[in-house]
Amino acid sequence: MVWRRFAIPHLIRPLLLVVVLGTIGYMIVEGASLLDALYMTIITVTTVGYREVFPLGPAGKILTMLVVLVGLGAVLFGMGEYFATIRNTLDKRGLMHAIERMSAHYIVCGFGRVGQNAALALRDAGRSVLVVEKDPVRVELARRDQFLVVEGDPTHDEVMQRLGVERAAGFVACTGSDPDNLFIVLSARTLNQKMHIVARAADAGSVAKFKRAGADRVVSPYEAGGRYMANSLVRPNLTEFLDRVTFGGVELWLEEIVVPPGSPLNGRTLGEVDVGQRTGASVIALHRKPADFMPAPSPSTRLLEGDALIALGTKDQLARVEQVARG
Repeated sequence: MVWRRFAIPHLIRPLLLVVVLGTIGYMIVEGASLLDALYMTIITVTTVGYREVFPLGPAGKILTMLVVLVGLGAVLFGMGEYFATIRNTLDKRGLMHAIERMSAHYIVCGFGRVGQNAALALRDAGRSVLVVEKDPVRVELARRDQFLVVEGDPTHDEVMQRLGVERAAGFVACTGSDPDNLFIVLSARTLNQKMHIVARAADAGSVAKFKRAGADRVVSPYEAGGRYMANSLVRPNLTEFLDRVTFGGVELWLEEIVVPPGSPLNGRTLGEVDVGQRTGASVIALHRKPADFMPAPSPSTRLLEGDALIALGTKDQLARVEQVARG
């Protein structure tokens, strides 16, 4: 039962302290016996309204007022802490149930500037996103952006096991530390051998280590940013076009559609399938595992299970390509 986890001591501890101090106070100020002092403190804190068991002098009256005020404050504080515990526990249980229902989702470890932009881009692409972050300030920022967030250190195994990594479609390791990202990639790959993993590497010399740990792609924000700035100078129109296509263009999007097991496309050529005529989208490239990339594939290219078609078109056209791939 969940209610057994909600311990009463949050309410009892401050109230017990008031009772002990009030009892000692009556014994010192009024010279009362232990039983009378305890009885007087209890009826004062609970405000039951019984008459005093011994006459009160000026000091005793001041002590009684203090016991009433401090006692009520202790009760309110204890109840606030108690209900906060209930709310936090229920929130955690709700989060766990939500994660248990997720599948083919994308996990973003780290919600700094890179992680935030990665999470927003994934959500804009229609993907389910789960964020994990250990910094409380960034956790609140992610919640404000309406992301599902697990608060914790992703380098810890118990945190990784709460993310549903074994059911995830993709994983982004983009904390600010290369060693942390390396450990996170290694843990994620151990839990899921099939999902696509992208890692951030501040040090270009760490790329090979990330690859050995299981990352499918390693991105250096500084290197990527420098190339983007250079392309913006040399090819400004092309860069603007790619930005619109890749990051939410009104008319055109770039998307990859994987040929799934049992697809009617398996074993057929691009000319036979005629994706352009059937969907209106254009297949501009084809990627075949492990690393065979074919730009502008010819109509005689035969499709195989697991091939990724890089298609250009509107959202509706790309949705039709996915329907054709699934049959």
